[in-house]
Amino acid sequence: MKHNLIVVLTIALQLTVFGCASSIKSDFVVDGSTEASTSMSVGKIIDSLEGNEREKFMIALVRINYADITGDEFLRQTNQDNPSLNFDSLGSKIDGMNYYQILALANKSSTKVKVH
Repeated sequence: MKHNLIVVLTIALQLTVFGCASSIKSDFVVDGSTEASTSMSVGKIIDSLEGNEREKFMIALVRINYADITGDEFLRQTNQDNPSLNFDSLGSKIDGMNYYQILALANKSSTKVKVH
């Protein structure tokens, strides 16, 4: 009896965790009003993802971040010792979007990203 209760509680917990991740992907939208709010929103989405989904989302963010950057600005941002996302610029591009909308926007970009 005790073993059955533990199994039921474990399954319930897993459903709750997976349900939260699913709901964040569709219901949670990025607050891109400031650099800090964009960073926090993106972090919340990333924290809810695992493995391949996390990697796919992060690649999408990079594609969007660099989509309209050309020439000297691209070289300046990518030649840094620790290049990072420009959350100020990114926020204006993904404000109000959820996980799925961000992936769709990234797919429209001609920017290519390779992971080594």
